[in-house]
Amino acid sequence: MAPQREWFEKDYYQVLGVAESATEKEITRAYRKLAKQYHPDANPGAEERFKEISAAYEVLGDSDKRKEYDEVRRLGPLGANLGGFGGAGGQAGGQPGGQAGGTQEQAADDEVVDAEIVDEGEHGHERGA
Repeated sequence: MAPQREWFEKDYYQVLGVAESATEKEITRAYRKLAKQYHPDANPGAEERFKEISAAYEVLGDSDKRKEYDEVRRLGPLGANLGGFGGAGGQAGGQPGGQAGGTQEQAADDEVVDAEIVDEGEHGHERGA
């Protein structure tokens, strides 16, 4: 599942009133208590709060989503841009033009190498021949 914007903006543990170290059973217990308390049929006008509680449980109640949520929250918003690739030296991937991290100097070096290859090709030189 791709991280949602809400994952950076909302602390789902706080929404459910549990610690980050809470067990699945504690999360389920907290969700059920809050869902009953804020269910729109029992508490008219609490629909937004109920939706927030449900969204929190949808993530924290699923062990795979919870692991991903915890990792994304640990890395922060830039962590979502890594796309599964580790950034070297704390650099995030997702740079424009297909660059996967790196510096402007590295990008400039790559362009020089590319230009040399094109230049050699224009003069009839073939690589590997």
